[in-house]
Amino acid sequence: QASAGDLRRALETSAPLLAFDSAAHAGDPFARALLHMKRAEWLEDIGNPEASDSARLWYEHFEARSIPKEEATAADIDWALGTFARWLRGARAAERGDRRAACTHLPRLVELWEDADSQYAPLRDSAQALVANLGCSS
Repeated sequence: QASAGDLRRALETSAPLLAFDSAAHAGDPFARALLHMKRAEWLEDIGNPEASDSARLWYEHFEARSIPKEEATAADIDWALGTFARWLRGARAAERGDRRAACTHLPRLVELWEDADSQYAPLRDSAQALVANLGCSS
């Protein structure tokens, strides 16, 4: 539905899947995280930035049960994608002129990606520039 351009229908159709939104439920943790990421994207694309931001904060509610040793758990996926979701939340807030929200997310992202792999440098540098331009205190 989304690929056909019907984002509202995609949101409606995917809404029941949110009932399984818990690390305690069975299922693919990567699919769970992507559900939130895609719904946030669709909400943003239909002009609902507040709901989009809310969809992107799913990673704040994960349950870490143990240090990863084998197959990825929901908490592992949430941790990995949560930092990118934080970047999206901060960058979109800055675009909307919401300094408070941008300054909530971006300084922490810069801290988290301080020693990240070089492939994340452009995102980190973009966040650092926004932090400086917005006058966020770290």
